[in-house]
Amino acid sequence: SRVIEVLNSIPSLLLIIALSAIAKPSFSLLIIIIGFLSWTNIARLTRAEYLKAKQLDYVTSCRAIGMSYFRIIIKHILPNVFPLILVQIVFGLAGAVLIEASLSFIGVGVPLNTITWGSLLNEAREHFSAWWLVIFPGLCVFTLIFIYNKIANEISKIK
Repeated sequence: SRVIEVLNSIPSLLLIIALSAIAKPSFSLLIIIIGFLSWTNIARLTRAEYLKAKQLDYVTSCRAIGMSYFRIIIKHILPNVFPLILVQIVFGLAGAVLIEASLSFIGVGVPLNTITWGSLLNEAREHFSAWWLVIFPGLCVFTLIFIYNKIANEISKIK
């Protein structure tokens, strides 16, 4: 829990830019850095939901009849908490796409010869007459984030 608080106290985008600038640009390193900084939200939500579910009546009943803690977690708590965790994971994927596009836009993170939506948007600043360099990558990023949000919304309705 304290490790999560320490990681959350550091501005993520600033740390990603610093780590990406120090190391040799690579797509796999960028994925590792984004993943390393994004797991804290899922861990905090999982812990909070577990602590909330642990106090509910059905868990108390399971303990009263002698079920093991492992079985209570696997059979009862996890199925009730999993949809919330899944929603957070989908939102995390949308955030990772935005972070990668932002870093590619400013030229940090992936190698310069790698074509990404962010790098295409950056090229559009230099070639102002090439309107398609703004419209199509921008629409792709918007559509992907919109779809991720719709998926998360539909998952949150399931229960």
